[in-house]
Amino acid sequence: MDRWPTISDLANASLEEVNEAWAGLGYYRRARFLHEGAKSLMEKHNGMLPRTVEGLKKIPGIGDYTAGAIASIAFGIATPLVDGNVIRVLSRLRAISADPKNKLTVKLYWYFNTFFFRCFSSSSLCYFQETHRRPCGSSAFRMLQPISDGARCNP
Repeated sequence: MDRWPTISDLANASLEEVNEAWAGLGYYRRARFLHEGAKSLMEKHNGMLPRTVEGLKKIPGIGDYTAGAIASIAFGIATPLVDGNVIRVLSRLRAISADPKNKLTVKLYWYFNTFFFRCFSSSSLCYFQETHRRPCGSSAFRMLQPISDGARCNP
């Protein structure tokens, strides 16, 4: 922050300078993406962060999780995220034994979490009956129920 206090300052730095400042932190790809992202923001967004998840994901180095985290923290946008805790919960609830780092499995977790998020954050689907036993008219409740031993996951 001291060396490049603004996005413009970082964008104007050379990649070598950024890598030098990053030295010792490892994973230099992040430094490159940080630099590319700053340059992209200056060129395409006048130095301002886009205020949507989709807009944020167009910046080099910003993927689904980071875009959602930025949108949530910086702009107060409610958006689903998938991290290790979500993966553990969904794996147990849906008896998913697939490799949680496999690209297709990660897509499945994003699918489930996005579905749950939309279901339970929408007032029309999130309405609970007075008994609070299950959401009205929502298949999300069935998806949240643990599946029986030996059953296969069908998203």
